[in-house]
Amino acid sequence: MSKAVTLSLYGYLGTLAVTQTVYGSHFMNTRWFTLGILVIASGFYWFSAKPSVHNPSDDKSNLLIPIYFAITFLTIVGAENPLFSGMKWISHALMLLVFLVFLRQSLKANQVNPVVLFLKGTIVTLLFASWMKPESLVSSLDLQLYRGAFGSPNSMGQVAAIGALLLIHGALTGKIQWLRYLEASVAALALWLTWSSGARSAMIVFLTGIVLMNYFYRARLSKKTIGITLLMAFLMVAMPDLPKTARLVLLRGDRTSESFSEQIFKTRKDVWSAAWEGFQNRPLLGWGFGADDTISKEWNVQFTALGTVSRDNVNDTMIVLESTGIVGLMAYLLLILVALKQIPTRYQRWMLHQTSSIPLQIDLSLYHLHAITYILATSLIVMVQFDNTALSAGNFISVVLWLCVAVSGAIKREALGYEQAWLQYHYLMDRHLRRSSADLSQPYGIYSNQLSVRNNF
Repeated sequence: MSKAVTLSLYGYLGTLAVTQTVYGSHFMNTRWFTLGILVIASGFYWFSAKPSVHNPSDDKSNLLIPIYFAITFLTIVGAENPLFSGMKWISHALMLLVFLVFLRQSLKANQVNPVVLFLKGTIVTLLFASWMKPESLVSSLDLQLYRGAFGSPNSMGQVAAIGALLLIHGALTGKIQWLRYLEASVAALALWLTWSSGARSAMIVFLTGIVLMNYFYRARLSKKTIGITLLMAFLMVAMPDLPKTARLVLLRGDRTSESFSEQIFKTRKDVWSAAWEGFQNRPLLGWGFGADDTISKEWNVQFTALGTVSRDNVNDTMIVLESTGIVGLMAYLLLILVALKQIPTRYQRWMLHQTSSIPLQIDLSLYHLHAITYILATSLIVMVQFDNTALSAGNFISVVLWLCVAVSGAIKREALGYEQAWLQYHYLMDRHLRRSSADLSQPYGIYSNQLSVRNNF
């Protein structure tokens, strides 16, 4: 990845991060400028790269992405407002083109760590800004919700939850002791901010991430059970009103006449019902990409409004149904499939399960990066079914999701290449043992040189 791509990527992420805060009103239009630079830089690098870099063998995801673009483009043709839907689709398509095609297929193993470190550093900076210089609290029912330096408590909670997962993962897998302790301390701050925000969607991100982390790192997390128990006991002592507060946060009320499911989804019910009615009116192609049934046929171009709709985004599936119909929903499922297909390989998962018994001389840093980026992407996919969206190029959470997909996909591409080379080598070795005339030196050199950083795998 060239310096131009790196700088433009950092500029795009940094601009989006600022727009999440109360100081970001002047940077709304800058998002699209930095996205345009990133598209040009990453596209030029992708086209100028070697064919073996952007044409990974046997990757069906490469076929699913253009299919998704083609299907969603059809929804613009019959849109209520083609201009609005067209601009929304273009920004969305450019974002996916950058992350799912250009970066996923061109990032190399030795380039992903700086990207993840920049993301972690950006989130930690936002969290410290929220802690040191918070804005006024937001009142909701009997709760005072903390929003820090962010525009809303939900935004702060979601970013804090992502930061907590990144920092906990760093504390689990880091090699430097003092740095592990530091990351654990900052993770505690991130968890406090998550709780103080009252954002249930943020708690969904964190809980999903912890479940997935337990799957990949079951040997390590099992030793932390006593620590989690002590932390819960500390919270109960430090916050004696915790049960009542938890009920208010989760249920957004303290009425016992309604069932649990009715209370927990009552703030979403009206939006979901309106989206369902909009879908029923146009079930095939919907109202147009990114639009709902309240969209006007006349719309003035507003760059600051790209990535927003009049109805709150609290369920991507319902939003997709209303805006793109059944056809668009099938395309959306293909997009989710692309993200989920980036899961670490069976061999990688086995190595992560055995990390406690693997010698320290073996470098598993790329395995760990693959795991945490996949954990974040999957957790955010679950979260956007309850709040926020994965489809907006002007949304920090959405871009973080697809950045994680790009990084995990890039690592998996090279891991598969190395594993295939290793299998081929053993196949040739076995053949050599049976036929002593076989020459192994040249084939092994061809396959082993496919990876630039072979020792990391």
